[in-house]
Amino acid sequence: MAKKSIPKKYVKLGPKAGGFADPYSRFKILKGEIKELVSQQEKTSGKIKAAIRGGHLVAVTESEYEHWLELKQGVEKVKEESKGEPTLKDELEENTKAQLVEYYRDHYEVSDEDVEAFEKLKHPAMVAELVGLAEEQ
Repeated sequence: MAKKSIPKKYVKLGPKAGGFADPYSRFKILKGEIKELVSQQEKTSGKIKAAIRGGHLVAVTESEYEHWLELKQGVEKVKEESKGEPTLKDELEENTKAQLVEYYRDHYEVSDEDVEAFEKLKHPAMVAELVGLAEEQ
């Protein structure tokens, strides 16, 4: 005799819900997501069943889930393509203040007074100054 297969179940948040988590089944869903209830704990969790009955979670069809997956993959591709090469500003923002001072000394002819004034700046101002100098060149 063939084993009965439990139908796949997909859920999303209800219109007023901001998020949902069930520690028992380790299931978590955020606004805008559609997820499949995969594990046995997720399918049998009392908290998930109560959330569906109360409208906190809404059951959706498999076609809605597949459409959401396609949209998500399209968005991820666009993000990857837009990343491209990191800009000078991106690279400098990852440096510490000491590294920025060293970069300032190595790349520009500056006096000790200039370096002292540069060291007094906050990190974002240091980055902005270096980017501005690079654009002038």
